Amino acid sequence: MIDEVLLKDLGLNGERSQLAVKWFKNMTTQEPTKINLHISGHDKNKKYELKNVHAVDGLDLPMQTLNQDYLQVINPQSRFPVEAYTNAVPRILIGLDHKYLVVPSSTWETSNRGPNVAVTRLGWDVSGTFHKHQHTSAPKPCLFAATDTDEVHKMVSEYFELENLGVKPTPPAPSDDDIRAQSILNETTVELLGRYQTGLIWKRDNVNLPSSYKMALNRLKTVERKMERDKQFAQEYKGMINDYISKGYARRVEREEDTAVGSGKIWYLPHFAVTNPNKPGKIRLVFDAAAKVGNVSLNSELLKGPQHYRPLLSVLFHFREVAVAVTGDIKEMFHQIYVQPQDRRSQRFLWRDGDRQREADVYEMQVMTFGAACSPSAAHHVITLNAMRHQQVDPRAVKAITDYHYVDDYVDSFVTEDEAISVSARVRDIHKSGGFELRRF
Repeated sequence: MIDEVLLKDLGLNGERSQLAVKWFKNMTTQEPTKINLHISGHDKNKKYELKNVHAVDGLDLPMQTLNQDYLQVINPQSRFPVEAYTNAVPRILIGLDHKYLVVPSSTWETSNRGPNVAVTRLGWDVSGTFHKHQHTSAPKPCLFAATDTDEVHKMVSEYFELENLGVKPTPPAPSDDDIRAQSILNETTVELLGRYQTGLIWKRDNVNLPSSYKMALNRLKTVERKMERDKQFAQEYKGMINDYISKGYARRVEREEDTAVGSGKIWYLPHFAVTNPNKPGKIRLVFDAAAKVGNVSLNSELLKGPQHYRPLLSVLFHFREVAVAVTGDIKEMFHQIYVQPQDRRSQRFLWRDGDRQREADVYEMQVMTFGAACSPSAAHHVITLNAMRHQQVDPRAVKAITDYHYVDDYVDSFVTEDEAISVSARVRDIHKSGGFELRRF
């Protein structure tokens, strides 16, 4: 780099080019002139070409002094033709791409701790410490410079220069709702025989839900009419309900339980099926926690909970960051987490296996449901809690769970295939210890 004033004094002109200059605790971005020029040592005839020299407005290198006392240590017998100078300001800085100009061809040591003298293509070089007159308060400059002519890089650099004006974002203070939700999760989440149990995140302690039986029955009749019209749909729907019962996700409620203490929290969830056009022949059962009686629904009485899981974009940006990509998902994640018994009565539903001639049976979901407002937050809390038990033993696998999961989806990337296989296997084992199954690699 060369001081722009010197460039003007020499009457030289060049092209405009991007240069990012970063000093310690300070950064500036400029568009200086880039030029090629020739340089020679003092009293030397041979000239050397310097390519891609950037002119900087105010190079501001520290002043240099080489006094007579220093020279006496270096040159007691006048062996070296080195002249003294005072407060000389360097106006050109030679980088490593022209290092050959300043590489010593010969060197001399004046003492064990004194300065060294070397001869280079540009003349004599004196370096080292002169202890007799050492100035410890002299500034010690540090410089990093990088060039890039790519226009996209320039635009990104300018964007971040504007976005980082010395202001660092402060993490948002948790709301009262998030504080309450986190407290409920902390108090109700327990491990039970290799799985976890937690509570629904209620907005208030004393909840008195209106009767939702009639609303849920009417919605059941709608599903049953569709089952009568579509036998394939009926078979898949019945299979889904029976699968829930056989796996223990749902259980039948006896009539005497309707009078149990806490009946004010009884809520009947309508259910329906959704299909994915990319997965023909497969349905997903959804419990409609947003269905209302009057102005009240189950979701209207629940908090969403703190959104501590990573934003989708940040997860995707890491995905395919390096060579080997890994994807997977947690099988039926919500259904692997039990809901505490006193909250299960708020997850009841009606079913009679398509037989419209008899009264509907009452079932309740014993696990978290797809559709409840608090399910994503509660599931993330449980998965993170389980992962952090392994933090000291396997931090990379834990990081994969806490940073590279989006709800039940896992997307990660690794430098090598062996690393991808190893870490993914450990992630699978950590999930398994909490009752979760990671699949579809």
